[in-house]
Amino acid sequence: MRSARLQGGDGAGVTGGAGAGVGGATGGFAQAIHAKQQAAMTTRRNIRARIYPISVRWLQQGERRSRGWKPREVRELACAAMKSVAFTLVACLLAVRAVAQPGAATDPRLAALPAVVGEPSSEIVESAEDTVLDIAYRHRLGFDRVTRMNPHIKNVWIPDRGTVVQLPTEHILPEPPWRGLVINVPEMQLYDFTVKNELGEPELFSIAIGDEVDPSLMGEFKIGKKRAQPAWHVPKSIQAERPGLPTVVPPGPDNPLGPYWMTIGGTSYGIHGSNNEWSIGRLATHGCIRLYNDQIERLFLRTKEKTPLRLLYQTVKLGQRGSTLYVESHPDLYGKDPAREQMLVERLRALDLLQYVDAIALHRAIDEQRGTPVPIGTLPPIEAAPEGLPPVTEAP
Repeated sequence: MRSARLQGGDGAGVTGGAGAGVGGATGGFAQAIHAKQQAAMTTRRNIRARIYPISVRWLQQGERRSRGWKPREVRELACAAMKSVAFTLVACLLAVRAVAQPGAATDPRLAALPAVVGEPSSEIVESAEDTVLDIAYRHRLGFDRVTRMNPHIKNVWIPDRGTVVQLPTEHILPEPPWRGLVINVPEMQLYDFTVKNELGEPELFSIAIGDEVDPSLMGEFKIGKKRAQPAWHVPKSIQAERPGLPTVVPPGPDNPLGPYWMTIGGTSYGIHGSNNEWSIGRLATHGCIRLYNDQIERLFLRTKEKTPLRLLYQTVKLGQRGSTLYVESHPDLYGKDPAREQMLVERLRALDLLQYVDAIALHRAIDEQRGTPVPIGTLPPIEAAPEGLPPVTEAP
């Protein structure tokens, strides 16, 4: 069963009891904040411990060798000193950034790129009754992403026993800013940045989105009115398609809005549950965002009205882990991104990273659209020691 059009709206005339947000910090959050404060203090101590000895050494060198130095030697030493201080400060700033941002780059050359978060996982088909749909549901993943990641499975309804099903549990974060809720529509994924795990990573939710005729919204919004156990006032557009539907569908198993509803801004679209768990991870709505019912409950209870909400359309994501570049590609469901490979190449060139990329791996990753991070190149190690520092010798 599908949701509704903007003409009448998925939530046109949605009624029901207002849902209350969950306030207050839990013990887990307090521990996380304490850990971040401790990490920041450690970083400051490391900065002092590393820069102070360097400064003293340079002063001692200058005192011993200043007699008889030529201006060129003074300039070379000063230049080398500044390079070393700059490298140290960049490394320390990145360490501080890592405390506040999920998966912050450990290689300063990749600091402009989002991180790869999560870890690979899989499940082995053990029952003859298992389908790929069942596996996706057990892990609360989207059906489309699981099938795209496993093209070797020819029959998703009767997979062979012993088949290894790779799961899309590793992701490149969408482009910042990372505030509130962020939905990448072609990825069919919602990122909740209002909560983070011990690694500073957001919680992720698989979603269903609007189809090509009634696509989901894009842009910046805030969470509007919230409703628990909403009634669905069926829009006239859907009544014309399905004349057997009543004018109002009360809360219950026949209601496609599920048990909870959060309005997208001031529109008639919403983020809601479902009465069809197999629809998650598909183009299954008339524009709304649909979640598994147990997950919309968790999201509903902790998300306050006016929480920032951003819906973007990013079919190809570029990210980093360590010194390795990754690409994650998804289908261009609405036909909005025809030149995505060319645009990605231009971005890599602008970041001065194109020389590290395997062009064949890049093209294959975008073309296959597996929906998982694929490595496309690794940067060589950084030379940490400053070059051109004059050797220390005792003055005569």
